[in-house]
Amino acid sequence: MGRHILKSTPYDPQTHFQPVARVGEAPLVVLAANSMPANTLGELVIAARREPQRYSFAVSSLGAAGHLATIDFNRLAGVDISMVPYRGAAAALTDIAGNNVQLFIDAGVAAMQQVRAGRMKVLAIATTTRSPLAPEIPTAAESGLPGFEFKSWYGVWAPLQMPPAILAKLVDGLQRTMADEEVRRLLLALGTVPAFEGPKAFADFIARDVERNVALLRAVNFKPE
Repeated sequence: MGRHILKSTPYDPQTHFQPVARVGEAPLVVLAANSMPANTLGELVIAARREPQRYSFAVSSLGAAGHLATIDFNRLAGVDISMVPYRGAAAALTDIAGNNVQLFIDAGVAAMQQVRAGRMKVLAIATTTRSPLAPEIPTAAESGLPGFEFKSWYGVWAPLQMPPAILAKLVDGLQRTMADEEVRRLLLALGTVPAFEGPKAFADFIARDVERNVALLRAVNFKPE
């Protein structure tokens, strides 16, 4: 994705590294300021179709998962809610809590801490099934926007041409680590759902993810900076 976001990058993650394993993911949630009348994603879509100019999305980083998810939300909902770039999620969360911007799509424990503290509300989680991180949050499909699925994800790469025996040992160690109950408990506490995909499945996942995200950026005529 780097070369589609930045004009000049020293490497291409798809061709310059060996995928080893995908090891976790953090689903994105749709957050709203407490001043928003909508309490569900379906209510937001109805309101935004009627008066899209009344709302704006915070975007923590151009090209990041939250930005891409916001583009996809607009596409699926058939709306064109404006986006306000921020320098990081912390500043965006501050403005949501202060009712200075209405909407934000983000992942992580920090966002849910704000929700549980009553500083903002959550409308939906962008997963196909409810997440063990917050099973009380309805999915986007349950909330009236089927097909809206976005997450941050985490993986391990190695140098190209790594000897197969060493690669196999790394894969085996990571698979056993991600199956360890204590590791899984710690990751969930950090807002990450444990996962495991080996080199081939991980490479295929990356290819699908990049293809979708590049199409989203092109659809809005995003220009690398």
